[in-house]
Amino acid sequence: MLYLAVSLMEARCRGRVRVRLTSPDPAATLDIDHGYFSGPADLDAMGEGVELALRLVATPPLADVLEPGSGFTPPAGGRDGLRAWIREQAGTTFHPSSSCRMGPAGDQGAVVDHLGRVHGVAGLRVADAAIFPTSPRANLHCTVVAAAEKLADAIGRGDDS
Repeated sequence: MLYLAVSLMEARCRGRVRVRLTSPDPAATLDIDHGYFSGPADLDAMGEGVELALRLVATPPLADVLEPGSGFTPPAGGRDGLRAWIREQAGTTFHPSSSCRMGPAGDQGAVVDHLGRVHGVAGLRVADAAIFPTSPRANLHCTVVAAAEKLADAIGRGDDS
């Protein structure tokens, strides 16, 4: 069985800046609006990705070794039908990043310095995907591990420079 996924690795749409509580109960679901497909750029990019994937699986030699019957039928209705299908079918790997990016103290958008120290808050560090200035175009796991190891080494050395 062939499984093919199309992923949007550089979204242009943005959700709300704040995460909101829905209840005083700490186990309650948070109100998070990621703003998925809130503008046409991301929807069009996903559409182009799906169209490319469909062309690839229909092109020899790949098409010659695939067995029909996956149950997938490309959406009808041209680009508008494809957009509707994407809105209905799209999921997320839910790996948000870049929410408190790394940069110098003079950068208005930066939250932490090169050692993960939060600007203006003594003793607090961040060492996860939140510090990336831009999201890597790959699964975040390896990148997060590398950044966390580097920051852990700096903390272990007592490096404050």
